[in-house]
Amino acid sequence: AVDAVKEGGSGNIEVIADATFTDLTIRDKTIYLDLLKHTIKGNYIDVINKGATLYIKDTSPDKALSVDKDNDYAVSYTNSGTVEMTHIIGAYYGAGINVESGTIVSTNDMALSAIGDDTGEKDIKSYIKITGGYIKAKSYCASPEGRGASVTIEGNAVLESLDNAVVAGNGTNTATKKLGGTS
Repeated sequence: AVDAVKEGGSGNIEVIADATFTDLTIRDKTIYLDLLKHTIKGNYIDVINKGATLYIKDTSPDKALSVDKDNDYAVSYTNSGTVEMTHIIGAYYGAGINVESGTIVSTNDMALSAIGDDTGEKDIKSYIKITGGYIKAKSYCASPEGRGASVTIEGNAVLESLDNAVVAGNGTNTATKKLGGTS
């Protein structure tokens, strides 16, 4: 379905059954992914180039946030679709990721990554914007890395990290450049 969307175009993809994939590349297009209570499992999703954007949501009418007070306040979205990754969903070269609702789980890595310019030479405005949903990661839930990269969290979102910080990142990381440049 992603490949059927033309470069420079946009497409709405409604997940109608659970599915698996290895790696998925969204290059030079906008994809609106509606999980509709289903689970998709994969290794990586790469969103590549300025203007390329991935929107993740679940428009199911009866999804609900639940907190289990008897289980260390474990949080889940019942009846919500899930993107389960062994690694990351990454935005590169000025691309963006918008999480509006649904669940994202990374079982071995960080969940979401926005990669800016790691040389420190210029801003590359890759971004992650989280306005809702539940994100659970083995490591970081969201990470801006490199000059110009950003992570914005607004609204009713729940982020849970099992082994590390919920949001973490860095700017440039070379012997000649200072850290910084992310937001």
